[in-house]
Amino acid sequence: MALRTFETDTAQYYLGLGQHDRSSAPIFEDVDLKKLDFLVLEGDGSIFRSPSDIFALPQYAEFEKLQQQFHFPIYLVDLGTLPETNSGRVLTILSESPVYMLGTHLLSKSIKRGKDKTKMSRRELFRRVGQGMVGTALFSPGLEFMNSSKGDITPITEMSNLRTNVLPTYFLSFRDAVTAKKISEYLVPRHPNGSKAQVGIIYGAMHSGIETKLRHPWIADATIGLYHDLLGIGDNDFLNQVIKVAETGSMVYHDSGLFK
Repeated sequence: MALRTFETDTAQYYLGLGQHDRSSAPIFEDVDLKKLDFLVLEGDGSIFRSPSDIFALPQYAEFEKLQQQFHFPIYLVDLGTLPETNSGRVLTILSESPVYMLGTHLLSKSIKRGKDKTKMSRRELFRRVGQGMVGTALFSPGLEFMNSSKGDITPITEMSNLRTNVLPTYFLSFRDAVTAKKISEYLVPRHPNGSKAQVGIIYGAMHSGIETKLRHPWIADATIGLYHDLLGIGDNDFLNQVIKVAETGSMVYHDSGLFK
């Protein structure tokens, strides 16, 4: 687990990168929570239907009492999962990406050089390459993370940050970009405190790219431009959704109006 502390012109950020199977509260031990203007958690309305769903997770369990003690609002701005209406489109994007086609080309050449002369259909070839590339992209950082005996995830977060900004993917980069945009352009302006907003963020260890996108909004905009504007991923209602988790035990839905 790690805490990334940084600031922009409008906010001071405390980005907690943790694990979903253990409490993230220790990450914030040195943060003055009574000064926190709001806290953002990973997840969205398709994952969490009520505050009890949120605080049932080990990662967030202790923050129910902390919210009641320090009275900071909690928000969900994540995309969480891809809408079913776009799932086929993602497969098309993957199959047409330059990285995917390069991998297919290299694998095809290696097969031809091998002793096995059995013909393989183009569909089967794409399926095998896709499985390998998606598995590598999604799980190799996690495996290294789980095998870290000392619990130091700094190398993992740095590697993930580099990977998700150089080769943006939906599962990390696009979500990070949407999260950063809604935090900086919607939530921060609504929580003025006379100086810089004090913002806490809790996400999984592989979402260190949120820091880069908050520091450099043009990277977030470019990623959103690729996936949303060019490729048509995500309907506007889904992208604009911001959920406030109130101390009363309710979830209030807002429209950020950022995506049109």
